Amino acid sequence: MRALLFSLPLILASATASAGEWEEISNEDGITVWQQPVEGTSLVRFRGRGTVDASLKQILAVLQDFKRKTEWMESCVENRPLRFKGVGQRIVYNRTGSGVPLVSDRDVVVKTSLKVLEDVRGVELYAKDTKDPLAPEVDGVVRMPDLDLKWRLVVVSPTTTDVTYEVMADPGGSLPLWLVNLVSKKIPHKTISNLRRQTKKDYSEELAYVEASYDWKAAGL
Repeated sequence: MRALLFSLPLILASATASAGEWEEISNEDGITVWQQPVEGTSLVRFRGRGTVDASLKQILAVLQDFKRKTEWMESCVENRPLRFKGVGQRIVYNRTGSGVPLVSDRDVVVKTSLKVLEDVRGVELYAKDTKDPLAPEVDGVVRMPDLDLKWRLVVVSPTTTDVTYEVMADPGGSLPLWLVNLVSKKIPHKTISNLRRQTKKDYSEELAYVEASYDWKAAGL
């Protein structure tokens, strides 16, 4: 089965490290991936980190765009904003196709927020599951009960950004743990790799929106 989201991976894998301890599980193409079991649950948090040859604002432009998520988010078949509250501040609906017979699509509604980092030249973008009357549950689609996602973008140079993608998600429903474990470990690497390719495309309109929506000079960016 393919992955869930914002991509949203399946993360009901069994823990192989002590609770709370990050364990490196891969290092390929300049992207390092770790996993961290969550104490008291069967959930596992995953983190990927690598550099992207694009400015921080260019990457934000890609992350903030809702029309083209299907181009690079793993198995994404629908992504639409429900409410706008400013740059980084949105309520968003996302649906991921399973691609497997007898396995339902997954969807989720998330609330996003943006934080400017004070100790480094960077930002963090958060997404947390929420409910919204504009996106009721869909028959035949499993609504994900839990999602915590974070992007951390730190300036390396005007044209290079250090990117960290961290996510913990419960896909809901009933899925084989061996399949969940196999798929989820690959998501951080795929997500950052896809982001690298996507930032090469034209996002001039979205970039202009990002530039105009925040006092970047005051934030040191």
